[in-house]
Amino acid sequence: MSITIKFFGKKDDLVIDADTLQGYDFSGQNLAGAIFTSVDLSKANFSGANLSRAIMTDCELFEANFSHANMTHANLNRSRAGNADFSNANMAMVVASNADFKHAIFDNVNLSKSNLYRSNFQWVVFNNTNLDTTQFTCANLTEANLMKSDIRRTVFDYTVLDSTVLPKKLLCLYNYEWFISVCDDMLRIGCKCYSIEEWRNFDDNEIIDMDDYAIEFWEEFKEEILAIATAFSEQQLKKITPSKKQVA
Repeated sequence: MSITIKFFGKKDDLVIDADTLQGYDFSGQNLAGAIFTSVDLSKANFSGANLSRAIMTDCELFEANFSHANMTHANLNRSRAGNADFSNANMAMVVASNADFKHAIFDNVNLSKSNLYRSNFQWVVFNNTNLDTTQFTCANLTEANLMKSDIRRTVFDYTVLDSTVLPKKLLCLYNYEWFISVCDDMLRIGCKCYSIEEWRNFDDNEIIDMDDYAIEFWEEFKEEILAIATAFSEQQLKKITPSKKQVA
């Protein structure tokens, strides 16, 4: 029995002489643009494979090995990847909404600019994970550990953070038109994230370039938002800065 794998934008198919893809060894293969819709790939080995722009929607990925794989722009919507190994993978700009990653391994992973809307990351440890502009909107991070990752530019809009271990305190504000968060000296308003000082110094033209309605919003709430962000940031700085008596 053979299994045919099609590729997005390509005429040539990959024909595999196998009855199932469970545990199949794809390591090191070029699978860019491969389409794996509703396929059982549990325990499959994709280590070092090129999965750029691959479509893996509604797949079973339990205990699959994606270590060192290139997964940029891949689509994992609604896939179940519990206990999967993504260590050292490049997952920049991945789309993975409503996916399940419980207990998955994300050591040294590049998740920058990925959209992880409503996905489940319970009990995941993010060791040295690149979370720059990663969107955890409405995701579940219950008991996840982000202690060794930089979260200053990460999006936590309506994220479940029950018993989550964070490296820094996070302030989220939901009573404005756009989601607002403060972490360290970084202030996020909607999709824009800059230092508090940069926000303070933006002129009207720079604000207008961000969004058609931004200037009206900024004129009304600028001082209020900057005051809240500055107070929170300074409070956190005092907690980590030793006093002269402590230094002595």
